[in-house]
Amino acid sequence: MSIETVSAMPSNSWATKARQRLQTFADNAFANWCETNAGQKWKSKRCAKKGQPSPYAMGFSLPDFHHDAIVALNRGDEETVKHLILTHYI
Repeated sequence: MSIETVSAMPSNSWATKARQRLQTFADNAFANWCETNAGQKWKSKRCAKKGQPSPYAMGFSLPDFHHDAIVALNRGDEETVKHLILTHYI
């Protein structure tokens, strides 16, 4: 799976709002994961020693629709982005 970025994203208002919603969703998902056993384990390892595995290596992941929305956002596909946001209550 490739790493998606939002650097080439369109700068119009729908894209800006979509980026904000995706970021808020990701922040909340990560905060919720940090409260799980795996998240607590990752946090304790990370705090104890630098260079520990990333949260992704410890089990954190965002859902596929989040990655799909980022890809559509980078393409400027407003219809798909809005569909994913509304379907998944982002």
